[in-house]
Amino acid sequence: MKTQNRFRLACLVSTALLTPGLAYAQTATPEPQAEASSTLDDIIVTAQKKQESLQNVPISVDVVGGETLDRLSLSNFDELSGKIPNFSVRKSGSTSLISIRGIGSGGDRGFEQSVGMFVDGVFAGRDQQFAVPFFDLARVEVLKGPQSILFGKNTIAGAVNITTAGPTTEPRASLTAEYETEANERVLAGYVSGPLTETLRGRLAARVSRNDGYLFNTLTNRDERTSEDALIRASVEWEPSDTLKVNTKYEHGDVNRVGSPFQLISFGAYKNVLTAFDPRIEDRLDRQSSSGRFLNDAEEIQSDNFALEVHKELGDFVLTAVTGYSSFDTKQTNDADGTSIPLIAYKQSEEFRQFSQEVRLESPVSDRFEYTLGAFYQRGTYFTDPRLDVDGSLLGTVKVGSQRTFDQTSTIWSAFAEGKWHLNDAFTVVGGLRYTNEDKSAFKQNTVLQFGTNTPETSGMVLAVSKAVLGSVNFTADLDRSESNLSPSLALQYGDADRGMAYFKVTQGFKSGGFDVADQSGLSLEYQGEEATAYELGWKSRFLDNRAEVNLAIFRTDFEDLQVSAFDGVRFLTTNAAAARSQGVEVNGRWQITPALYFTGSAAYTDATYQNYTGAVCTAEQKAAFTGPGSCLQDLSGRPLFASSKWSSNVNLEHVADLPNGLTLQSNLGVNYRSKHYLATDLAEASLQDGYASVDAGVAVVSESNRWRAGLVVKNLTDERAMGYVMNVPIFSGARVASIIPPRTFGFSVTVNY
Repeated sequence: MKTQNRFRLACLVSTALLTPGLAYAQTATPEPQAEASSTLDDIIVTAQKKQESLQNVPISVDVVGGETLDRLSLSNFDELSGKIPNFSVRKSGSTSLISIRGIGSGGDRGFEQSVGMFVDGVFAGRDQQFAVPFFDLARVEVLKGPQSILFGKNTIAGAVNITTAGPTTEPRASLTAEYETEANERVLAGYVSGPLTETLRGRLAARVSRNDGYLFNTLTNRDERTSEDALIRASVEWEPSDTLKVNTKYEHGDVNRVGSPFQLISFGAYKNVLTAFDPRIEDRLDRQSSSGRFLNDAEEIQSDNFALEVHKELGDFVLTAVTGYSSFDTKQTNDADGTSIPLIAYKQSEEFRQFSQEVRLESPVSDRFEYTLGAFYQRGTYFTDPRLDVDGSLLGTVKVGSQRTFDQTSTIWSAFAEGKWHLNDAFTVVGGLRYTNEDKSAFKQNTVLQFGTNTPETSGMVLAVSKAVLGSVNFTADLDRSESNLSPSLALQYGDADRGMAYFKVTQGFKSGGFDVADQSGLSLEYQGEEATAYELGWKSRFLDNRAEVNLAIFRTDFEDLQVSAFDGVRFLTTNAAAARSQGVEVNGRWQITPALYFTGSAAYTDATYQNYTGAVCTAEQKAAFTGPGSCLQDLSGRPLFASSKWSSNVNLEHVADLPNGLTLQSNLGVNYRSKHYLATDLAEASLQDGYASVDAGVAVVSESNRWRAGLVVKNLTDERAMGYVMNVPIFSGARVASIIPPRTFGFSVTVNY
């Protein structure tokens, strides 16, 4: 234990020393200098809904630019989260679980994430809205801590602000071909951009990809999971005058996946049963799965997103209106038990539609007082019809099916204001307030059916088994809820980017309650809203003649009624944890060591624990030993939150060297570390992932004037094997499956620019 502690401390200290000081999470992998330079460029963000230098923003923010995403071949949130301390993305069986500083939401389909995602100003509370890989982006900003004033209610843990690349004033075009060896991934992507008229500019971007996966399924004798993705995006910018600018964007995405991302990691007491159906099934973390005998795992997602942003100058005032429309349709099937036995088949379709409108008015820039006023409206509908069939005859019991219907409508409106008082040229007070009202209504029904049919089950014995084994009973419910919230924020800011800036911020955040989509028993129809109070003390500075940046953030956030969804081996249960706390220190910095050598480093220590949670779902081992009346529950008070590591860090070194004939050699080396963390919501010891470090490296040759680029990227160079998410196997208590991080991969790319 002492050795492990020394290793963690060494990771943090080495990061701090290499950045010649302490720094907080500001830029995990920021843009390298476009040309050899001995000073740092400003990083421009929209973390406060307008463009400004990151060093002037009193928020802990990580920024990754579009060129960095391309250069490091980062195409999704899973890969990005490994580069950013205190930012975690875990793929469960049904959705992505996103957390910041240890705080996130569970896997219930009814949840909107506690980390809000915004793409070109449009809110996306469900990951299926933008399920296609990253492509043609200007930047990704990860804002840590509640962002309730300017971004809204579902940012209680933080926000991810994504900006796509816009039209250019000069004609440009690019085409990229990529190939990755391990999953046999092929990617073709490109864009054309430039002026259409004197006042009109356009950009058209498209990407198609396919990969065969890196898990070998011994039942299907193929690699999984395969994925085919396609995205097309068109954006137009119209600027008829100096006082009016209109940006519009439409994109369509298609995602098709076949195969399961999970493999068995524990037989429990069922090794003989499971090996009888597949003698090659294993419970080692060896990238080998065994599932799909009953029903192939497959997922189809079609998404459409539209954004219209209008900027109008009204004298010295600026009026901004953002109109958004987002929709997706999904179809999903899977072998829900995740094992070699043809036991449980799951089918589901989803339909989601969302319209939103935001209007903001910004006052003139002043050395005394500035303010922003705004209003927001959103209406959304969500429909899903999960179907479950269980062939219990294989285990000496009955066959049974069940069908759920969930149809929800939600309406949100809010008004917000933020003001800045410049008491003098160094000291600023920032205050904000947001009022939110949300109404939700839903129809929910669960029907026990005869196996493989749409005929309601009438057998008393089958109905009893369905209730006892699956927790599935017949019920119908019409649900309504309405709630409102007033969230304040206050920040004290001293200094600026040139002199160094310190800030102290207090913010309250809010996330509304909702209805439990996964409940089949009628006992967990509704869950309540959650609230957070956050404190953050930060410092940002530059030194060494503008060649180095140093930043620091100390934070603490207290959560009340934290929403938690946990799988107990039979069903998902959604509850409100009584209280949780996340506190710690984030450090980050960047250093232009020489014009050719560029360093970034970041590290975090986070203590994220339940303060009071006495009604948590028991582990399989606890349930096996339970002899009391009622359901088995455990007390997780004082225990860590799901997927939260106490220590995490990232360091990256980039080098540029001149070659003959005007060529340039670019190379980079990065190391990412996370200490141990639990990957199941019941905190079972079998889900404890030991700390590990992964190494990434890349090298590229770039032609003069960047006309072409040829590169090689190696991810997970040391081929670390680590779990990404752990689930209990339904019915087989004690057996578990897990996803696994990608193996060592070699990716080759060629880009031609015009």
